[in-house]
Amino acid sequence: MLDQSKNIFYRIGTSTIDTFDIFGQLPNFRVLEKNKYTSIVGCCMTFIIGTATLIYLVAEITALLHKAEPKVVTSELQIFDSTSFPLYNDNFTLAVTIATKNSEPILGQLKYYNLTMSHCIRERQLNETTGKVQVTLNCAQLPIAPCVTEDFDNELQKEFFKNTRLGVVQCINRTRLRNNPPVLQGQISGYKYQYLVIELSICKNNTEYQGCAPIEEIKKVLSAGHYSVYASDYLMQLDHPGTPYQQLINLDINSFSISTSKMLQWTYRISETHTDDGFLFSTDKIDLNLKKQDRREYTELYNDDYLVYHYIQLDYKETIYQRSYIKIQTILSKIGGIWQLFILITSLILNPLISNLMTISIANELYRFPNSNKQRQKNIEIINLQQSDQVLDVQEQIRRSRETNTEDKLSTGIYESLLILLGCHKQKRKMFYQVKQEILAQMDVVKIIQKLHEIDLLKFILLNDEQYKLFDLLPKPVLQDEKLQNEDMSNDLVSEAGVQKSFRPFNNKKLQSKNLKDYYCSFSSLQQDKGRSSVDDKLLSMIDRNIIQFFEQIQISQQRHGNLSPLDPLFRSRIDESIIEPKIQRPK
Repeated sequence: MLDQSKNIFYRIGTSTIDTFDIFGQLPNFRVLEKNKYTSIVGCCMTFIIGTATLIYLVAEITALLHKAEPKVVTSELQIFDSTSFPLYNDNFTLAVTIATKNSEPILGQLKYYNLTMSHCIRERQLNETTGKVQVTLNCAQLPIAPCVTEDFDNELQKEFFKNTRLGVVQCINRTRLRNNPPVLQGQISGYKYQYLVIELSICKNNTEYQGCAPIEEIKKVLSAGHYSVYASDYLMQLDHPGTPYQQLINLDINSFSISTSKMLQWTYRISETHTDDGFLFSTDKIDLNLKKQDRREYTELYNDDYLVYHYIQLDYKETIYQRSYIKIQTILSKIGGIWQLFILITSLILNPLISNLMTISIANELYRFPNSNKQRQKNIEIINLQQSDQVLDVQEQIRRSRETNTEDKLSTGIYESLLILLGCHKQKRKMFYQVKQEILAQMDVVKIIQKLHEIDLLKFILLNDEQYKLFDLLPKPVLQDEKLQNEDMSNDLVSEAGVQKSFRPFNNKKLQSKNLKDYYCSFSSLQQDKGRSSVDDKLLSMIDRNIIQFFEQIQISQQRHGNLSPLDPLFRSRIDESIIEPKIQRPK
């Protein structure tokens, strides 16, 4: 029971290996003493395809190193309660100036007009007890002052404002921007909404401040003017390998009048860029910026409150860019696909041609092709030689023999082979098709099996019963090392190695088969037969020495029991009694 279970598991394991081993190797045949047929045509096409593929590989590697032509995927999100976006001096520029209609600055802060900047926070809170929503609004005024050179941190700001009269431009206090920057966040319908407000109004005296000019003078100065804002904007440059955007400063000029009230609404959209610039593995580099998305303007009659009311807020959408560059593994997969495509297209054209060239080469090795003109000329030379009784030199005979062998071939080179396939030599083309059909017929599987059957029939006809049985006991061929062949070896080893090279392998498992007794009887009969033939002697000399020793041990055992001759019928009957399977020793 245990042995049966082992056999079942062994068969299951063997079947599993045979089924799932994708690296199993099929036997390979050789053609013209090579593993495959090669030609100059196939070699040239391989070089052409390899060169084209290499050029493509170099172009892709160059694009990878220069990070050119990224793949960009754009998507948008609707936001209500976005994360806060702080406005620092290096990522956002905001400055305001008031000028006349002729663009001359009006130096009248807290005299003719009042310019303020505020950061407002509007929050919604749900009262869980009453279920009502409470809205609170808190606005904190930002300290402003005339701009100075120290207010600008980056090179863009310094370059832009170097030709500007900074004393007439109002900037947010630099310390406040660094320590507590204003923030843009969310939408007015969200739980938390943060925005900026810039308000331009007429200067009015009150109990706390009495520095305003008379109202007639104010109306004269502010009868018409410009409200100008220096604000940041961004250009998206996703094709740049580094930063995917470029910051710029834009001057927005808006007219105002003492008789009107104007409301401005600027909307900035958050652009979030994810960059994957890894050569082999994925990375995620995030860049954020504010891109000016919308600008709206509303004008009405002066409402006795403000001249310009300017909102700066976030857009209700957020744009997300997914930017990625080609990876090394993608390049390799592309190269593999292009290589396979080139090979497939070329194979459709070249395979029939190379197959015919191989057939011509095989035909040149297997057949001779007569040439009537050359044969007639050769016969005339032989007749002339016989008539003149000239003695032909040996080297000349060898040369003519080689020329004859060359002339017997269907073609002498690839150029002539191509001419034959193109139909330039009609007679040779006809012979080619004839020999092609002959070769294909000989390579038929049915034909090969039929030849093997014929070999077995020849063995059965040429060998007697004893010889036929001993034919299965011929040993495996011995593969000799070339160094050992050159050394001084014994004559027996040399003889055995030379003989065994021409015989098929021997399977040791046959000694455990049911025909063991027949093998032994045939061996003993031939060994004791005094009138054996030369074939019998060769068979006996070729049997493996271990098997001979094994059979001789059985002979000694038989002769001890009955001293019978192997030719005696009683000898065969005694074999069944003396040869028991467990007592049989395997050959060493």
